[in-house]
Amino acid sequence: MIRHEIESQTALDCESIARLPVLDSFIKESVRINPLDKVAIRRKALKPYTFSNGGPHVALGQIACVPAWDIMHNDAKYSNPDV
Repeated sequence: MIRHEIESQTALDCESIARLPVLDSFIKESVRINPLDKVAIRRKALKPYTFSNGGPHVALGQIACVPAWDIMHNDAKYSNPDV
């Protein structure tokens, strides 16, 4: 399917690649299953912060992270997350 979609294009420039939904889906799913890093976002606190739900407190200078791998492999969000 991907090969056929690519071969149907007369040129492979940014605009034509953006119009390839099968290739786009393949790339997104590949990155979801095999993220480049287990932690997607890292931010250093410039001031103390407490989450509005009373969750964790982040002190000045601490690093807060988003666990990309855990989110992308959550079976509550994705059916068969490891497939």
